[in-house]
Amino acid sequence: MRHSLTNLRLGVPSLVDTGVRWACALVISAGVTLCGVHPDSVAVGRASAAEGASDSIADFARTVGAAQPRTSIDRFGNPLLRRYVSTDGAAVLRWSLPLPEDSPFWEIQRQLEQVDVELSLRGSFRRGLREALKSARQALAALQRERLDILLDVGREQVVVDTLRRTEQEITHLVESLEQLNALGPGSTQPTIRSVAAAVRAEASASRSGALAELARLEEASIRRVPFRIPRRYDDEARLRGRALVRLYLEAPKTAAGARPARSDTGQTRGTPAPCVQQVVVDGWNAPLTSGNFVRRVLAHEYDGMPLIAEEQGSFVFFSEAANDGKPADTEHLLPLEILLEGEPAPLYGESIDTAMVATQRQPPVLPVGPFGTLAMAHSTEDVNDAQRAFYIFTFDKRSLAANNPTGNAFTGTVAVFGYLPDASSLQCLANLHPGYRIRTAELVYGRERYFGNAAEEARVLGPAGSFPDEMRLALLERRQPET
Repeated sequence: MRHSLTNLRLGVPSLVDTGVRWACALVISAGVTLCGVHPDSVAVGRASAAEGASDSIADFARTVGAAQPRTSIDRFGNPLLRRYVSTDGAAVLRWSLPLPEDSPFWEIQRQLEQVDVELSLRGSFRRGLREALKSARQALAALQRERLDILLDVGREQVVVDTLRRTEQEITHLVESLEQLNALGPGSTQPTIRSVAAAVRAEASASRSGALAELARLEEASIRRVPFRIPRRYDDEARLRGRALVRLYLEAPKTAAGARPARSDTGQTRGTPAPCVQQVVVDGWNAPLTSGNFVRRVLAHEYDGMPLIAEEQGSFVFFSEAANDGKPADTEHLLPLEILLEGEPAPLYGESIDTAMVATQRQPPVLPVGPFGTLAMAHSTEDVNDAQRAFYIFTFDKRSLAANNPTGNAFTGTVAVFGYLPDASSLQCLANLHPGYRIRTAELVYGRERYFGNAAEEARVLGPAGSFPDEMRLALLERRQPET
């Protein structure tokens, strides 16, 4: 199968309209059952199609027209924060959870994210520090103010209370660290106390990361139903309803004794090839079929031994079967292109963004390709619905136009993103990869309980309403996330 490594159209994709696909969602919000959808099914902010519907809401709503809805851009508050989030895989995972627009979590999360934006992007460090301290204090106040609503959303079990307490402790320590850093005054830039300031700043960064990790666990545990139905024509396909963690154990190519370190296309010297491990957070909230396909193949050991066969420096690395590896093509499970756009109730299936829409404006995908360490399924240049095992890991520099362009890049809307590498060690491993590496083995670390082999298996566990059992939701609070 010839994959779309080079023959992608360049330039800005055609603009499309998302508003026409919201007719059902608007009528549902008025309390009317339409398109086989009941108003109760929008509890997590996205409409669900009824069990007997033969397709997604998007397929119906596209034909009837509606006013354009408010989109998730409102969550960010300012374009600087949005730009920061769209180039960081761990941040994308936090902001792409299917929570309602009025969720008590958004304000807390926004202020915590803003801390790093202020410290990193402000022209004046002193001014940025003051703004960061202000954001941290507002995050703490918001958490204390919204405590009751969070308990109502997630549950009043002891594990929820303990997680909430840890979140508050982390934010409190963040505030204290920033206050200490601020108290050092202008002298903090002098060598005599620069090391002290660096240590305090490291503590603040660790506290912020810890608070965001605890908060993300609470956010995900608050989701009580699947955010949308998958079209019935894909009932036989595997799906992931939530997130899973997959580890890829990579085997380095053998080098001759005394060989010089390899150089990248930009002339940078790479380290001596060495085995490394990548942790992939697979996102079934926004790409359930693509994620389910990946997890199914991990469980079947289909990625064991798969080589990295191509690299486009500064764009992607590409894992696929070698032409002579002896593995048969899996024509039984050809995966459709699956892309969820911001503000939409359900993903597009079987068509790229450019060919799917009918008017003049479009929203970006919920899962962008810009972050360094983005995983996406590959398909041939002839058909967007023939994905099998092969996948990209994108390597765009976060400072590049390809990562920061609001309209995306040549890959936007043409590949199905399904996960990210959220931790520093995985990203360092990615930076050193080149053709010759191969996946020695891939294993599913967690998320098996959210993987279903087909629609019937999903219905047996989640029921006709697609509701997660409490024990499945609350198990998320016991889970350790990758360090970021």
